[in-house]
Amino acid sequence: MPSFTYKPLEQLADRPSIRLAVLRHGEHDDPIRIDLKHTTFAEKPKYESLSYTWGSSNTVKAIEINGIFVSVRRNLDRALRHFRRKDRERVLWIDAICINQADDEEKSWQVKLMADIYRRAQRVLVWLGTIDGIEHPRPQSRGISSKLKGRNGRGREDKTQEEKDREDAEYHRVLCLKPYWTRVWIVQEVGAAADLEIHWDIRQKNSKKLIPKSESWDCFFNKIRPASGMSNRATELAKQREGRHGDAFLLANLIEAGADSLCELPHDKIYGFVAIAHDCEDGRFPVDYSKSLWKLYEDVVRFQFASAKDLVAKSIIHFSEVVLKILKDVKAPPEDFWMSPTNPGRCETCFGHVEDGSRLLKITSIYAGNVSVLGPSYDDLTGNPSVRKAWNLALKECDAEAESLRKENDTFISRILALDASELHKAAANICSFGWSPLHNAPSISRFCHPRSVPVEPGFGERSLRLFATTEGTIGLIPSYVKEGDALCRFWKSDVVAVLRTEDDGTWRIVGKCLLAEQKRTSGLNFELVDSNQLGDQHMIFDDALDQAGAADEAEDASGDINIRRIGRDRSPHNTLASSELASGPAKSIDTSGPW
Repeated sequence: MPSFTYKPLEQLADRPSIRLAVLRHGEHDDPIRIDLKHTTFAEKPKYESLSYTWGSSNTVKAIEINGIFVSVRRNLDRALRHFRRKDRERVLWIDAICINQADDEEKSWQVKLMADIYRRAQRVLVWLGTIDGIEHPRPQSRGISSKLKGRNGRGREDKTQEEKDREDAEYHRVLCLKPYWTRVWIVQEVGAAADLEIHWDIRQKNSKKLIPKSESWDCFFNKIRPASGMSNRATELAKQREGRHGDAFLLANLIEAGADSLCELPHDKIYGFVAIAHDCEDGRFPVDYSKSLWKLYEDVVRFQFASAKDLVAKSIIHFSEVVLKILKDVKAPPEDFWMSPTNPGRCETCFGHVEDGSRLLKITSIYAGNVSVLGPSYDDLTGNPSVRKAWNLALKECDAEAESLRKENDTFISRILALDASELHKAAANICSFGWSPLHNAPSISRFCHPRSVPVEPGFGERSLRLFATTEGTIGLIPSYVKEGDALCRFWKSDVVAVLRTEDDGTWRIVGKCLLAEQKRTSGLNFELVDSNQLGDQHMIFDDALDQAGAADEAEDASGDINIRRIGRDRSPHNTLASSELASGPAKSIDTSGPW
């Protein structure tokens, strides 16, 4: 049997070509036959675009494309039978058929066109699949004959209006729970469409007969909203479509809103929104399915940082966490990621050499105090009851209301005792650290590799962690080598807390990350204000490339590469914030989410 081979599309920048699927007419059970043809937007082709979920790859059906039998997934086969006309052909654009899915190069540039493909379609056909029919038994009266008593179901025409309304409400409830609404790509398909029509089949009980149904997009959702105030993935998408001309369709907002959506490839969690995002219209964001997840992570964080620096600088760590969570299996970056052009070999023993600082991104953070009270190790806290009493006494040195501090301390200790080793590893990570020159007027930032403060085996455990507190009464868990005076810095909408230290040579560096007892996460893009006395009337700037241990390799060391340098004092009485510059870019296996 000959295999199907795609004829290459012309990749002309000014006249890009696409394929269209001409669905031949036929009865429902006839074999599916499709003819593929090439066209360009300049030819103003008339077609409809199909929006559907691919479904499981375990069940496939054979259809005919250009005279060759090709396997497609069952849900697409059902959709084609639903949309096929009995008396004339139908011209469709279908991603699984019209894009050569085995060609990463073609797929990459066709993905860039997808918003235009759905925007130029005469209509976007949403396929929700098949649902079972509903039957309401006829009420029986005492005088009814035995013959009529055997009749326990009625057609829709025999039902009261109230029964019809209840039936419609139930159908729509079931349809809103279909897997279709969980797909990444539907945001683009629905958001770009000028005209939408929703389709499904109803399977009659005790029969194989399918009843085709359809409603316009507006009609479908108008039936839902006033009836029950229903909220689900379908209604959320409808609301998102309504805001498609505003900030809801900026790339970062689309990515975060679709974080839990499903797709075939992890790349789709990013590339599925590029063509529809307002801030990607200039073509600056690269789409390349051959890239590693690490490179994709770097691309999206850098793009987001460059898109709106004054705003994004405040939330880049949060956004970085979102992207890492979405992509999941981000592996280590290339070995030469931090190599300096003047130092082609990465030193593994001496440390202290200058590495490439061009990848650093400047962001803003908030100063959260200094370590002032060092407590017992996690191991001692677990095994020795008297240690906890000594820690309670040590907390009296803190300048905080005693009752609230005791309550927070008890809650926090119960919380950390419940964590397993891997969660502790993420919560308060040991760092293969580095720092930066304090010369703020230097033409570029230099990144210096530093040795560990103490030798710690990869995948360190309880003996490498200890309790601490700040003068103001902030309690937390830190790597054991952290010293009194080390500074804490936090980030908007993130639980990541960096521990920083100033060295004798004047450089600042990150030495670890910690877990705080009370994670006061900010909302929106506003600072969480701290008291100016806690700030110490100083303005700080630091650069950070977060590098935390990844779940993919628990033996890897976690790190958060930050440097902080003091550039002066701000004696303004209203200065309650510490401004900082942070560079984001993981350097090993990555997991910034933490266990909390």
